[in-house]
Amino acid sequence: MADADANSCIRLRILNPRRQPLGGTVDIEFKRRHAGPGMAIKGANASKDIDVRGLQRAPHGHYRVTVTPTDVFKPVSQFVNIPANGFTTLEIVIDKGAGRKPGSPAGD
Repeated sequence: MADADANSCIRLRILNPRRQPLGGTVDIEFKRRHAGPGMAIKGANASKDIDVRGLQRAPHGHYRVTVTPTDVFKPVSQFVNIPANGFTTLEIVIDKGAGRKPGSPAGD
């Protein structure tokens, strides 16, 4: 995805601690900071940039973005403002090694 299409408003780049593509799949949740609809994306491919459309733009486009790998429960959240036009790129670094697998005891 070299260029985001005209309708894209944010490009997510999901990276490992070495700043390489994370790989695997992730679930992404966009929650508006104030009242209003959010958006969820399930099973997005984290080995490449993820372009997202359909979010509210500035001045009302302030979201908390939560990215959770589907193989290890290690959610990471950041706030982002969606620009009035064009798109922005948000890099999120996830260290899978620090998380727990869903359903595993705390000591594992």
